[in-house]
Amino acid sequence: MMNDPVRTTYYTVREIAKTTHRSEDTVRRWIADGRLKAVRVVGGYLIEQKAILAFFKRCAIDQDRTVLGLKIMPQRVASVGIVP
Repeated sequence: MMNDPVRTTYYTVREIAKTTHRSEDTVRRWIADGRLKAVRVVGGYLIEQKAILAFFKRCAIDQDRTVLGLKIMPQRVASVGIVP
């Protein structure tokens, strides 16, 4: 019996920018600064779902919220400019 491969969900810079109400340039800056882990592909970047979750857990989030379908739990740490 063969196991199903683990499927990973990836998002584009545009999807993250739209969801976080930030510009695509800001998201690219987060990637360039190493704050948001991404995979370079032809024409841009793809960001893995678990990288987005890790990024938001490091941000100042004061309340439960869902971003790109991910449930983000509250955690107080240094802000990177995300406003809940």
